[in-house]
Amino acid sequence: MTMVLSLSTLNTVAARFPVQTAIYTTGFKSAAADALTQVILEQRQELDYRRTALFASFGCLYQGGFQYFIWNKLLERAMPTSHFAYKVVVVNGFFDPVFLFPAFYTAKELINNSSQSPAVCMSR
Repeated sequence: MTMVLSLSTLNTVAARFPVQTAIYTTGFKSAAADALTQVILEQRQELDYRRTALFASFGCLYQGGFQYFIWNKLLERAMPTSHFAYKVVVVNGFFDPVFLFPAFYTAKELINNSSQSPAVCMSR
């Protein structure tokens, strides 16, 4: 009963604050995935907190914020009656190459060149 009540409460909060829920959820997921990768796959003794913070930021900003806008606002207005598969084609064919890849590889450069300033990493 307590679990059902907790899930009901989480569902109510998510319905009331969808953007914030998307941002917090994807930020947490991205940070947790990076931490698990460092500990389990890479078998590091210490976490690289800067890297984890960058993954969390990328998750919050791009996955949580920008993709929420794309899927729930932009595509719903531009293609309201289209099948979900058509929307996936548009996202994978346009939005990912134009927005995701540059954002991801910029974040990757920031991670790989942690001793340099972000401006130097982005000018390459």
